Amino acid sequence: MRRSLTSGNTMTTSDCPWASIVPRHKDHEDSESACYARNTVAIRSHFRPRISTIEEAYDASGHLRSEFLETDFERVILPRYHRRAAEAVLMGMNGRVRLTSGLRQAIRTPLTYNQLAHRHPWAVIVVRRGRRYRKLCANIATAVHTAALLEEKYGNATVVSRSRGYVIPPKLRGKLPKGWMWCPYCMKPRKFKRVANETFYGLRKVWSDDKQRYVFRERKLALLECPCCGSTNRDTNFRRSNQPWEVRRVKRGARKIKARHKTRRRGNKIEVVVV
Repeated sequence: MRRSLTSGNTMTTSDCPWASIVPRHKDHEDSESACYARNTVAIRSHFRPRISTIEEAYDASGHLRSEFLETDFERVILPRYHRRAAEAVLMGMNGRVRLTSGLRQAIRTPLTYNQLAHRHPWAVIVVRRGRRYRKLCANIATAVHTAALLEEKYGNATVVSRSRGYVIPPKLRGKLPKGWMWCPYCMKPRKFKRVANETFYGLRKVWSDDKQRYVFRERKLALLECPCCGSTNRDTNFRRSNQPWEVRRVKRGARKIKARHKTRRRGNKIEVVVV
């Protein structure tokens, strides 16, 4: 027997209050709180509110309510909802709607927690006369269908990811025309525009004649902005997608690859020396 941290009384295995809630509950002599810590998802799923629509799980600001965090709704129901929407795009709209490479990559990639926690992780943006008009969408299928309707009406419509940037697809790496850059939120190439005279410092790949490869150097960069979604080149996904990509060729049968840097420890300090 052990002492329960919640009630302060001794508790045996048969007295565990979570035994009837947790599926496949195992015999143990832990406290009530220790059992809860191991089975948080199952217990919170049992006590969460029962809803009939997805919209009821979000508050007025469009964020997932705390009662549904770490439950089966967050772990199973929401991913399944978005996965079925993505399958509907690939199966039902593939022949009628033109899907770009970036949009296909986003459809096949599972959503992150940041996207699941928002009621509208997608949006459709239309640019008319220098102004942006935005339509929020709950899933990728609604976004693709809305974009197809608005493109027929206004001539331009783009599906935009609101809370996650997607890097450039492998088949487009290093193949964009001069002047075009990959937008991680529009998920397509764009001609970025400079924002007045604003600048910032960031890492950029430059060619090193001594090492015969690209190395990272801190440079002063002009601030660029996407004319559609408004994202800038401060974003890490933008800098990763629009820098030179290298391919290291390894001979067949090689078991080790020479490291490009060495780590030295001097006392309590660690120095990284690029070779």
